[in-house]
Amino acid sequence: MKKQLKYAIYLCVFALCVMGFLNTYSFSSTISQTIPATVYKDGVAVEETTVTIEGKRTNYLFHDNERYTGTFAIDCMEWTTRDTQSVLITWDNDDHLQKFSYWDYPPEIQDDICYHMLISDDMTQFGLLRRDGAFITTAPEVLALMEKHFALNNTSGASVSDVQLIPPLETLEPIPTLTEADLLETTTEIAPAETIEVKKVIYTQMADVTHDGIDDVIETSITILSDMQDKTLKALLKMTIPCDIAVYDTTLSTNKPIYEQSYGAPHTANGQLSLVEVDGLFYLLEGSLYAGQGAYTFVHSIFSLDNQGNRQVQTEDSAEGQLSDGDAASKIQAYFSNLTPWIESATAIAILDINLENQMVSTENESYLAKDYYEAMSVYYSEMTDEYALLG
Repeated sequence: MKKQLKYAIYLCVFALCVMGFLNTYSFSSTISQTIPATVYKDGVAVEETTVTIEGKRTNYLFHDNERYTGTFAIDCMEWTTRDTQSVLITWDNDDHLQKFSYWDYPPEIQDDICYHMLISDDMTQFGLLRRDGAFITTAPEVLALMEKHFALNNTSGASVSDVQLIPPLETLEPIPTLTEADLLETTTEIAPAETIEVKKVIYTQMADVTHDGIDDVIETSITILSDMQDKTLKALLKMTIPCDIAVYDTTLSTNKPIYEQSYGAPHTANGQLSLVEVDGLFYLLEGSLYAGQGAYTFVHSIFSLDNQGNRQVQTEDSAEGQLSDGDAASKIQAYFSNLTPWIESATAIAILDINLENQMVSTENESYLAKDYYEAMSVYYSEMTDEYALLG
């Protein structure tokens, strides 16, 4: 009897050891596939791309805390396709939300990817959100699910709501697409709505930028299609719609502006216009800050206008070079230092920059200080030069 009990104890201990081993040991599988995907902005498909996945995915027997390490190369995002770039994706027992992180972010990238994503167990369906607001998904039904639960924020990049309600991607029902016959039938039965361009005035302010003793009118507006009028200003600016600035001299009988200029944020054409007051006189501060692919270009001009709309330049400055140059940090610091006396109480009329989560366009309900933008950019570009210095 004792002998049988002893064998039983040994058997139990052995079984527990085997179970413990199987619980901690992962039977990895190799993933090697290229998946077509679509880039969406504001719900509209703007680009087709492919994603190459080459790596190892764990397969635990008794829990679902899986992980994938290897390549996740998104063809439309060059930096993700570099040989040195690897990704870590982790699954969680408790929900169908995955964590997603590249190991080596290049310092110059502008299209960073948010920390959370959705991906199927076989990694053939997925959806992710970039910090510029674009979704990259494998199917319309994945896009619809992500738009319901994902939103950009200013910290981790994305906030995810009602995580417990997110289903596995494998269970999503495909969203039906119209065939060519459907499109022809729809075209014959429903007349397309007429869309026209509409000017939308955002803000009107008064300041004497012609220095004739009488305030001029500075008008900020955007031009949109009529079917976009229900969108918020924040949403429209995320679509990189430029802001149009017009200055009217109130001493003239004409309704035509004496000065017009557009400012936008399409990468290399970052544009900023602010209203500066120094010693009781108003000036316009026009600037552009941009850095990409290891180079930087900063320029600004501070000017008033004559009654014909010609610029009367008070001062201007510029700085450019490679971020890896030994004097880059000092040149950038000097550039922003020269701006400091001018921006102390300056109002941002329209500051549009691809690096901003939300563009700084002043309205009647909300105004921005140019100082907040330029001080933040001074820190941002100083940190960028420090990163290049560490890279050697």
